[in-house]
Amino acid sequence: MTALAKIDRETLVHAFREAKAAALAGDPGQDADGGTCNFDTPAIRLPGIREKFVAECAAEAGISASAFDWLGGQRWFFVHVPTHGQANRRSIMAEAACRRLKELGLQAVMYAQAD
Repeated sequence: MTALAKIDRETLVHAFREAKAAALAGDPGQDADGGTCNFDTPAIRLPGIREKFVAECAAEAGISASAFDWLGGQRWFFVHVPTHGQANRRSIMAEAACRRLKELGLQAVMYAQAD
């Protein structure tokens, strides 16, 4: 899948709303929270897009996003969608959001970190 070259406010806000909805729809319930505690979350790469713009779009969509440098100093953004639980449940919800971001054409990956 080809990542979007540039992204406008409406498109990014829509993508963030869709990711949030996908995470909530993917919630397997509280009985599915075995495994290792983690900080799993989708991450997106938006070359040339300012951190302030991404944060504003995320806030408009009802979530948050934060920049970090990763993979050789490239700028990425954590997409903080709602997740419940602290282990497998959280991972499943984050993975659902990541899949939706990819479907919408963003360069999205899963950031996985065990506690």
